[in-house]
Amino acid sequence: MTARRPDRRLFLALIGSLLGAGAGAWAWAAASDQPAAGPREPPAAPATIPRRPTTTRPAATTSTGQTSTALGSVPLTVLCREAWGARPAGDGLARHVIERLTVHHTAVQFDDRRVAARRLRGYQTYHMDDRGWPDIAYHFLVDLDGHVFEGRDPAYRGDTATEYDPTGHFLVCLDGHYDTQEPSPAQLAATADILAYATVRYDVDPATLGGHRDYASTSCPGAAVQAVIDDGSLLAAVRSRLADARIELDRVCGPDAEDIITAIEAGPA
Repeated sequence: MTARRPDRRLFLALIGSLLGAGAGAWAWAAASDQPAAGPREPPAAPATIPRRPTTTRPAATTSTGQTSTALGSVPLTVLCREAWGARPAGDGLARHVIERLTVHHTAVQFDDRRVAARRLRGYQTYHMDDRGWPDIAYHFLVDLDGHVFEGRDPAYRGDTATEYDPTGHFLVCLDGHYDTQEPSPAQLAATADILAYATVRYDVDPATLGGHRDYASTSCPGAAVQAVIDDGSLLAAVRSRLADARIELDRVCGPDAEDIITAIEAGPA
């Protein structure tokens, strides 16, 4: 699938009209690093985070015919960069060793599920062309329907416009503005899955899970997402997944990914 590089001016104008705001305001919010807002009542957070409907693969069988005592695995579909039209990363990426799990939001109201891939292209354009970063800032991004998109290679440190150093942080970003809306159950379920994957892949203690605001003066990841971090719901969901099965990434590219993106773009708003 050929990467689609958007016309930045047209894209910002489109997003501005979608959000009912000027393109410049959208571009600032798209950094997901806006200063902390004043006190507000957080939206109600779900008491539990559901699981994605999926089938657990059986534990492996050894060459002697014995069933392995290792946990089975659950596939998590991840749409590759090519699928959403990402540009190649630029120069300046810095290698790091992942030591903790950190959740962000994009701080852009998400009202139309059909434009999920287009939004990602806009974030990448802003991060690279306006911020001067080498790539989109986050390692994985999750839309309202729980689709997981591949972002920056986790081998490289993410970026932030705030004062904390993201070296060592595995960055998962929920697309949406979670001071003004609530994450969907599917979005939270997929977020728990990708975090559970990271704890095993990078040998990270799940107790390191935090929100962006735990490290910097910012409202990110929004009151509604921070609520499920603070009350332990998201950590409990991650630990539950770790106890039941190993999450394995099913990275999808090519025609299969095109079909998924086409279905997203043709689906309900």
